[in-house]
Order: sequence, then structure tokens, then C-alpha cells
Amino acid sequence: MWNNKIMSAKEYLLITAGSLLTALGLNLFLVPNSVAAGGASGLGTVLYLGFGIPVSAVVLAVNIILFAFGYRYLPKSALVRTLFATFALSAFIEIFSFLKPLTDNLILASVYGGLCLGAGTGMTVANGGSTGGSDMAAVIIYKQLHIFSVARLILFIDLFIIVLSGLVFSDFEIMLYAALALYVASVIADAIIEGVNFAKLVFVVSDKAEDIASEVMSKLDRGITALYGKGMYSKKDIPVLMCAVRRNQFVALRRIIRTIDKNAFIILSDAREVIGNGFNINE
Repeated sequence: MWNNKIMSAKEYLLITAGSLLTALGLNLFLVPNSVAAGGASGLGTVLYLGFGIPVSAVVLAVNIILFAFGYRYLPKSALVRTLFATFALSAFIEIFSFLKPLTDNLILASVYGGLCLGAGTGMTVANGGSTGGSDMAAVIIYKQLHIFSVARLILFIDLFIIVLSGLVFSDFEIMLYAALALYVASVIADAIIEGVNFAKLVFVVSDKAEDIASEVMSKLDRGITALYGKGMYSKKDIPVLMCAVRRNQFVALRRIIRTIDKNAFIILSDAREVIGNGFNINE
């Protein structure tokens, strides 16, 4: 019971930190430089600079409206955390609205603003909350109309806000900076949500699979698994070796394979996150 309470408190603390980081990204970089990187905060930036409506008020109003229509589509465990994140973000945007921008260089503002936005969003979502905005709007549209995918709808909504900023500010170059900020935010958010324990996943087809597996386990201290398949041309049963290695180990792995069987067939792909023996954070 105590473990659950400690975990819950930790998650709310991280959601709070994520909301704070998002607010700082907006106040220190994006809003003062007219960079509207999509979502409710992007719309807030447009309405604030175009009509003087506070960003915090827009973010709160948009998310409450979306929550009223979309709460049924959220997991029950995320309802309270989403409301908490919404109010925390709006409060932090207002509290720190007095801060002066750290730069007026649009490239720096877009990159660092996007970094803060992505890190804040990632921390919130990774701990069971939601920042609402275009994510929730996309889910509502998809559930009601069943058009496109949620991911594509999010993209359309964010692009609409970016284009809207160009029209309101009469500056189409600013749209390019907003797109840059949105891209940086997306990359950083994905890295935090999906994990940064990147690795390479290698598949090997070889007649000398036993020798390769033995050498890899001995020299690289990596586990290796044999998946059994069938060559559709040769009609032979063949072992397919699967091995996850850290990025800096792939060159050594390839050298081992080529030394044993220069005709081995190798497939390399990225593994976003690997969890287990040999890939724990403390190893």
C-alpha cells in the first residue's frame, strides 16, 4: 500500500515538473518570439499576440472544453491526472508570465522552446497524465467521425495552428520556425515516453549459426536466441539468430559474424527500448 502511495506521489511530482518545464518553454522562448508550435499552447500564443488574450486562459479554456467532450475516451486512471496537469500548466504559465525571454534568435527559441515543450509533455504523459490540446481533440474527432488516424489528425490540427499563426502574424517565415519547434518537441517527447535505452536488433541467417552464437556469447557477453524458419527458395529449415546489442557493440558483432561466415545474411534495425538482463539502466 505504501509503495503505491509513494509511486503515485512521485508521478504527480513529475507531472508537476513537466507542467513547469512546459510553461517555462512557452514563457522564455516560444510566446515572446511568436512561435506557435501547435496544440492548445500554440493556439494560446496566436490569440495572445493577436488579440491580447492570456495564454494561460486559452490553454485552460481549450483543455476544459476538450475534457468535457472527451473524458469518456480517456482511461479512468488518467482522468484526475489530466485535469491536474491542465490546471498546473495554466497556473505555471500565468505565474511565470513576468519572465523575460532568454533569446530573440528564432532558431534558438524554436529549438530550446521545443526541447522544453517536448520534455514537459513527455514527463506528463510518461506518468499517466495528458496535456490535452491537439492530442485529445484528435481522439474526439476520430471517435466521432472515424476519419484518418489519431496520429494523422494530431498532425493536421498542429499544422492548422501553425498556418493560422502565419496568417495572424502576416509572417509565413514564422511558420517554419513553429514547425521546427514542433518537430523538436515531438522527438524529445517520444524519447522520454518510449525510453532512451536505445539498442540495435540484429537478425542473422547463416549455416554456421551455432559457431556465431557461441562466439557472440563468449566475446560480447550478449544473449542470443535462435528462431527457426524455413527458406522458401531452398525449402530448408534454417535457424535465424536474434541478438540485441548496444550501438557501440554492433561493429564488433558484425566482425565476429563476417569472420565465421562471410556469406551470412544480416538484418539490422533500431530497438527503441530494450528491457531485461544486460540492458537495465544500472548496468
